[in-house]
Amino acid sequence: MRKVKGCVNTECQMFRKKYFKKRDRICPCCGEELLFVCRARGCFKPLPPYERSAYCAVHAAEIKDRRVKFWKVFFVVGGGLTAGLSAVFTILGFIFGFGKKK
Repeated sequence: MRKVKGCVNTECQMFRKKYFKKRDRICPCCGEELLFVCRARGCFKPLPPYERSAYCAVHAAEIKDRRVKFWKVFFVVGGGLTAGLSAVFTILGFIFGFGKKK
């Protein structure tokens, strides 16, 4: 995900309203220097210049937790689905005699 810049001047009209591109250096409304801000909706928390992530620590942790939760649910549902389908096919095999030699 790309980093974005935002105006951190509290008196500016663009404060907490618009993201700017990485190549923009100053705010077109107030003339203040633009800083990298968190990309999460409504956050606009300034990021340190050495930060590689596009999100602040709070939102980065939320995203990581959401990803871990998704994969846990995916494997639980996928495992249950696999077990259920194998049981159904086993029962159908016994009913219709697919495994018997004639």
